[in-house]
Amino acid sequence: MPNIKLIILGSIVVVLLGVLGVGGYFLYGKVEKQHEENVNKLADFGTKVIPIKGGPEAVTVGTEGQLQLPPDIAEKKLSPTEKIIIALSREKEQLASELTIANEKVERLERELLALRAYRTENERYAPLPLQEERIRATEVLTDFFNSSSDATRFNSFQKEVMALAAASVYLDILREYRLSFDESEKDIIVHEHLPAFGFCFGDGIIFVPNSKTEERNLLAYYKSGDETLINDRLARDLNEITAPCLKPLNERINAML
Repeated sequence: MPNIKLIILGSIVVVLLGVLGVGGYFLYGKVEKQHEENVNKLADFGTKVIPIKGGPEAVTVGTEGQLQLPPDIAEKKLSPTEKIIIALSREKEQLASELTIANEKVERLERELLALRAYRTENERYAPLPLQEERIRATEVLTDFFNSSSDATRFNSFQKEVMALAAASVYLDILREYRLSFDESEKDIIVHEHLPAFGFCFGDGIIFVPNSKTEERNLLAYYKSGDETLINDRLARDLNEITAPCLKPLNERINAML
């Protein structure tokens, strides 16, 4: 008899375990399905399900560091997770707003930078050149002129070079004295029209000044650097004698422009 009871009891246990196993399987599936539905609903809960009022400034932090919702939301009906989602949604909106403002500021600064660059370019276009650059420009223009002019064929290479340098030095003296009196077009007139005449006058006299190749080199070095120690007293006197008559008509032309 005891064996029969044990057999019956064991059968009942097996049947119960089978029932529980089948029921647990279906229960697990139902729980999983419900969990998925909850996750999908919770994904956009902060922006669609729960209305956000009061703006991002309404979110505060409690004494223990927890996020606190504004009073117009029924906190007792929300879970802690839902409250965090609402706060994060507001923070996202605030960050998006700040990003928009920052982008607008960057665009404004870029426009200002372009305007400043254009202003600088325009000023540099019309601003007077430094004096030494003016001298270099005049030397280049006059050198090209004397090398290409049929009227200058009577001069050798040294004489043409020193003519251009001497005329450019005189031009530098004029700019130092009357710098603010001439615009760019007037300076072009001086360089292209008045200085060549001075150069021809100077060239006619410089033919008789240097007595050697050494003195020619010294004269070129003097006009390039302005260092008076490079020429002796005789050369200095001779230069003054041939320069003074050429300066008189040039000064008359400059005064007429003024």
